[in-house]
Amino acid sequence: MPLTLPPSSSFSFLSPTAKSTHSHRFFTIPHASTTQLAPKPPPVIKTAPVIVIGAGLAGLAAATRLNSDNIPFLLLEASDGVGGRVRTDVVDGFLLDRGFQIFITAYPEAQKLLNYNELNLRKFYSGARIYYDGKFHTVADPLRHFSDSLLSLGNPIGSVLDKLLIALTRVRVLSKSYEEIMSADEVSTIQLLKNVGFSDSMIGRFFRPFFGGIFFDPQLETTSRLFDFVFKCLALGDNTLPAKGIGEIPNQLAAKLPSDSLLLNTKVVSVDSDDSNSPSVTLESGEILKSELG
Repeated sequence: MPLTLPPSSSFSFLSPTAKSTHSHRFFTIPHASTTQLAPKPPPVIKTAPVIVIGAGLAGLAAATRLNSDNIPFLLLEASDGVGGRVRTDVVDGFLLDRGFQIFITAYPEAQKLLNYNELNLRKFYSGARIYYDGKFHTVADPLRHFSDSLLSLGNPIGSVLDKLLIALTRVRVLSKSYEEIMSADEVSTIQLLKNVGFSDSMIGRFFRPFFGGIFFDPQLETTSRLFDFVFKCLALGDNTLPAKGIGEIPNQLAAKLPSDSLLLNTKVVSVDSDDSNSPSVTLESGEILKSELG
């Protein structure tokens, strides 16, 4: 007959080696718990008129515009700082920009949003020094460094025709407005350069390393519109970096925003819309933020 025990009980058995009937081993079987865990409370829902995801330059510019129009917002950033790929780290006292960074002063939106004097911009030479065949060779802006450009006509970084085509490309982009450039027919940058007539050596030794670094696209598949836009900005403005690193640009934008509008270390895992088409944002913490604007 099986042994049946009460929900919580003790029982004993006689040890086989015991010399006394009083030598016992005791075991306790705990009562089976019937307590259930309390249900997890639903995530806290907060609301904000506008939610901007990502505090890179685009997100910071959007937040700046909202702030200037007195529209409340929350700017959410997953990392511990603003800027996205445009950041500067301080390592052993050295300022290290992340990636290939250059700031061209002729960017139209930058002129509207930034205080150049506060950035303490430092100018670069208007041209490039290219290492090829064991030597450095100069490709100079002919309008700013005319004598240098004459000396560079015979170097192996492209032919004389290539240098003439650079001048003609400059005239072409300067003759168009930014709006015309951005609405023009487009091909890839590499296809545009070939259509213009640049040689393979000029593309490989100058355009690919230089614009490939600017676009983060060594294959130059970026749209020709962006190439023309950047080429025009290079022709009109200076190539610079802030004295304290490229990170000073996003830092300046962020400093102008309300302190409670920027949330760092706040990772978004999903963006959803309910039946009212009012978007909501779910954070990695489980918290839900809901936009008050549909």
